[in-house]
Amino acid sequence: MNAIEWVKQCHEIENDLQKLVMLLELMEKEGKKREEEGFQDICSGFIPVAKRNMLAEKDALTRAINSINPRKIFYSLCSIQGTYKYFSDENLAWSNLWNGGALYNSILDKIIILLQHEKVGLRENEFKEGLLKYDNLEENR
Repeated sequence: MNAIEWVKQCHEIENDLQKLVMLLELMEKEGKKREEEGFQDICSGFIPVAKRNMLAEKDALTRAINSINPRKIFYSLCSIQGTYKYFSDENLAWSNLWNGGALYNSILDKIIILLQHEKVGLRENEFKEGLLKYDNLEENR
């Protein structure tokens, strides 16, 4: 994996986190409707907490990417992994979250790959060069 691919994966994770936040927002609204109708959803308490945490993780990753500091991105990716572990340890099953669980597992898979290739992302000069090349590729699309 070269620096451009590493940067691209970071942006994909950022976009996936945004999708997850939007999915959790929809689920939260649906859960509120169901509660008003008298149904109790097993995820109703979990969803707002997960949404808040995923939004914070997405914002932190965005700030890290914008700082062009590969070490901050590395720590942000580790934090996203830690948030998932926290929810898993609390027995708040992501599998109960319709496609949310699959999306989150996809995000984790991408993070694991990035962390395995962290040396590419953490060589600052290569990273900055990769970021510039990636941004140029995106502008030309």
